[in-house]
Amino acid sequence: HDAGKFDEAVVLAEELRQSEPENKVYLYLSASCLMGLKRGDEARTLFEMLLAKDFDFKNYEAATNYAALCAELGERPKAIEIYRRIVK
Repeated sequence: HDAGKFDEAVVLAEELRQSEPENKVYLYLSASCLMGLKRGDEARTLFEMLLAKDFDFKNYEAATNYAALCAELGERPKAIEIYRRIVK
């Protein structure tokens, strides 16, 4: 993941997530890999699951990435809403 090898990392991240579906770190890793692979709809689902559990996860890193994904997907109002929530 950190090396940008999302195609390899997503396989491992998904295995981890399947073993512990509620684990926030594994949700985030999977979502980040999917985002890196431009699989935005799949990443959105995982980011939403994670943020429903813990909006400020990793000092708002997940929320910031989700907002960027929403903007990338053309969902500007949703991105703005998330950024506003982060600032609050």
